[in-house]
Amino acid sequence: MGGVKVERRGRIVVAVLDNPPVNAFSDDMRRELLACIEDINDDEAAHVMILAAAGEKAFCAGADLNELRDLTPETRRERSEELTRTWLKIESIRIPVVCAIGGAAIGAGTVIASLCDYRIASEHAFFSYPEIDRGTVGGGGVFMRRTGVPPGVIREALYTGRRFSAAEALAVNLVDRVVPSSQLMETAERLADAMAAKSRQALILTKKAIVATETELDWEAAYRKTHPLAAEATRVLAAKKASSRED
Repeated sequence: MGGVKVERRGRIVVAVLDNPPVNAFSDDMRRELLACIEDINDDEAAHVMILAAAGEKAFCAGADLNELRDLTPETRRERSEELTRTWLKIESIRIPVVCAIGGAAIGAGTVIASLCDYRIASEHAFFSYPEIDRGTVGGGGVFMRRTGVPPGVIREALYTGRRFSAAEALAVNLVDRVVPSSQLMETAERLADAMAAKSRQALILTKKAIVATETELDWEAAYRKTHPLAAEATRVLAAKKASSRED
């Protein structure tokens, strides 16, 4: 039962994804992250959030595959809708979010990072959308548009499923800074401290203005369109597997 550990450091809220061994994005983690966001948005003393993860192996290694095995087409569709609401809720966090990415950020892990305001990666971090290798659609990849990743790079990530190293991610604007693993949290905290010294209201209004310009790209509408496609691809793949077993 993995979730999110929350710690308060003055004006800074530190939320740590904690689901050993690779911080898979389970339903428990999703619910606890949503609860954390609700608290932060209502907390007048919170100026900045740091989003990090326990361990050095992975920031978040994507969906919890154990929870996906028994999904029916209907429950899979419901899960997709829940994920859509989750991503939009992360985007709605009112205060700046500094993301500290150590290790693997796969699928949902890359989505979560993309929705944060500032992304710091360890030198050993990597990013990927492997859904294509499972015969489905990595719809969350459209959120990379929010960070300024070029369209061709997004297509490469989604069409091939290949890994992007921290250095590559920095070169294409998927992350903002790469540091040695030993300096990851220190760097995130130093940046958060600088932000936390500012007026909460000024931070909120500044973020609101920035997000307003980003959403002109209409990435939200693009993401919503991908989910029916993902559900259909999964249905077709399941039908093919069932047919091959019968043969």
